[in-house]
Amino acid sequence: MKFKTTEINGKQLLSFTHKSGLEVFIYKMEDFRTTYTVFGTRYGSIDNCFSADGETVTVPAGIAHFLEHKMFECEDGDAFLKFAKTGAYSNAYTSFDRTCYLFNSTNLFEENLKILLNFVSVPYFTKETVEKEQGIIGQEITMYDDMPNWRVFHNLLNALYKEHPIKIDIPGTKETIAKITDKLLYSCYNTFYTPSNMFLVICGDVDENTVAKIADQEILQVKKEPAKAIFKEEPKSVCKNFISQKMEVLKPLFAIGFKDMANKTLKQTTAMDILVKILAGETSNMYKRLIDEKLIDDDFTAEYNSGRGFAFVSLEGASDNVNRVCEIVLDEIEKAKQNGISEEEFNTVKKGVTGIILKQFNNPEQVASMLVDCAVKKVDLAEELKIIKEITLKDVTDCLEVFKKENYALSIIE
Repeated sequence: MKFKTTEINGKQLLSFTHKSGLEVFIYKMEDFRTTYTVFGTRYGSIDNCFSADGETVTVPAGIAHFLEHKMFECEDGDAFLKFAKTGAYSNAYTSFDRTCYLFNSTNLFEENLKILLNFVSVPYFTKETVEKEQGIIGQEITMYDDMPNWRVFHNLLNALYKEHPIKIDIPGTKETIAKITDKLLYSCYNTFYTPSNMFLVICGDVDENTVAKIADQEILQVKKEPAKAIFKEEPKSVCKNFISQKMEVLKPLFAIGFKDMANKTLKQTTAMDILVKILAGETSNMYKRLIDEKLIDDDFTAEYNSGRGFAFVSLEGASDNVNRVCEIVLDEIEKAKQNGISEEEFNTVKKGVTGIILKQFNNPEQVASMLVDCAVKKVDLAEELKIIKEITLKDVTDCLEVFKKENYALSIIE
């Protein structure tokens, strides 16, 4: 097996494409006992309409998340129990654009890798077990509906987006999951769980040749073109500027959003990430004013999110005076647009971002998270690190155009 070798932060990143089409990334952390492994597919909650074998297929919302739940149930037993016997921690998650299965272990790596690749590669669904899972996930949906922090964020997405399926909750609704059948699960599995649409990320002290050998044993040698998601045309402006909901909360929660153009270059999304930290990070004037007026606490977050067909800025927190929070946020953004961003601010945040990334290379889980994100977005981690170094103040300043009135929305939990 021929491996591509890249040195990142003093360690080797080995990568290769398996003959099935599976992309494999191994970050060699020889001085660590823990190995963190992720087996994932570029399939998430937004993939409810897609083109496969020349046909357009529409499936119920929440099916990617439902499928994730069902994959651990094998014909010869529960995959969680298999990992428990080896002493490994295992889990899975579904987000907007990916579904990932993982384990974290300090020994028996080869055995755990075989378990992971095997249970994700061999689906097992029946009508009876699907009906049982509908009740379990229905309870999970009720739980999410009762979580104010979850609702304030997803309500924001409903305000920002009119057509894109990112506005639909990841687990779907009780109505949509009731339409899911074992046949639909097999159909979606066969469409999106093809090796050429998947990736394997391993961070730890492992032998790459052993990984390749196990992949040969456990991965079906079928190279198939992955399906292509179909999205309706999304307007540039937001769906609505304001959305609110009443719930039991100690303080009103808020999520302020700015809708961005989707499918930007890696350089543009990197510049946006830096800009959000300049505007609303812990060293910013905005953050200082909000703290000084006791309008927010340590739970305040500011992030830039992007993926297939979507991109947006979100600022979230809790406050007794949300109107004043919005005033300060919009005022500081306007100041930045009018006066520009200083070289000192830019350099400070850029160094901070670089430092945070370098620190993550001391943790197998955090390195794996970076590699998974790169695999999903089909970008090179070394290239991403290089672009961060090359980002200029002008690149960041150019991104200020995102912060327009027509791109703005506010979600409140009262």
